[in-house]
Amino acid sequence: MSENAGNHDGHTRKKPVVEISSSPENNSFPIGASINLTCKAELRAEDESHLDRWVNYIRWYDPQGNEIGAKCQQPDREKRVKKYSCQSLLKKLTVDKFANYICKSGNDYPNHCTRKSFNVRIQGKQIRPHRA
Repeated sequence: MSENAGNHDGHTRKKPVVEISSSPENNSFPIGASINLTCKAELRAEDESHLDRWVNYIRWYDPQGNEIGAKCQQPDREKRVKKYSCQSLLKKLTVDKFANYICKSGNDYPNHCTRKSFNVRIQGKQIRPHRA
C-alpha cells in the first residue's frame, strides 16, 4: 500500500510538519504561571523545490477557537525560510486558561494546513476522561 493510499491527489504531502514546545518545558503548570508556547513548522523534504508549499503562516488559537498572540506571516515567497516558528505568551494562567491551544500552519494552498494542539494542564491535578 502506498504512503498516499486513500489520498489520491497528494494533499498530505503539501502540508507543513508542525511541532509545539513550551517554556518552561512541561505541559503541567501552577495557577498564576506564565508560559511561552512555540509552534515550529517546516516543509516536507520532498516539497523543498516547490516554493508554494513552503510554510507561509502560523496562527495560534485559544480553546474557544479565537486567534491569540502574534499573526506570524513569512515575508514574500523569495525570502521564506524552511523552518518557521511563532510564539504565544500565556500570562498569569487562571483555571479557565487550562485547556487545549491550537497551532495552525499553512502554505499557499488555502486548504492545506496542519493543526496541532497543546494541552495546558494544572500542575498536580488529574483530569478524568469525560464519560457519556
